[in-house]
Amino acid sequence: MEALQQRFGALLADSVEMRLKALQTKIEKGTVSSADLAAFDQLKNDLMLLQGYAAVGGADALDGTAVEHARFRRLPDSGAARNQELLDEVLYVKNLLYFCAASLATTAVLISGYWLGQRSRLHRIGSEIASIPMLAKRPGGESND
Repeated sequence: MEALQQRFGALLADSVEMRLKALQTKIEKGTVSSADLAAFDQLKNDLMLLQGYAAVGGADALDGTAVEHARFRRLPDSGAARNQELLDEVLYVKNLLYFCAASLATTAVLISGYWLGQRSRLHRIGSEIASIPMLAKRPGGESND
């Protein structure tokens, strides 16, 4: 009988939560109808039933975690697990930062190496062009050909 009462309380609480969320979305959209107002009155009655159930000792039979939604339940040792999860995330971000810095440094080395190579090539071509004798006439109009 206690298991049945516990299950009834959990189902009623989940049902109330879902209906409240549905009403909340309708209110946010601005599409509240008279049927929604009737559903709101039914929700008030269900909440009073849950309060009465908790007041007469149903709270002892009804586990508090069964009423809460699964995402709001506190897991055993959740503090230590959460701390380890946060440390793992910080380590991941730190490694990602180091990887980005190494990638940036490698890219800078490759670009500067390419730039220096092209600069020395242009310098070498410029000096080779400067060393080629120009075909120009001697002053006086004579040529040695």
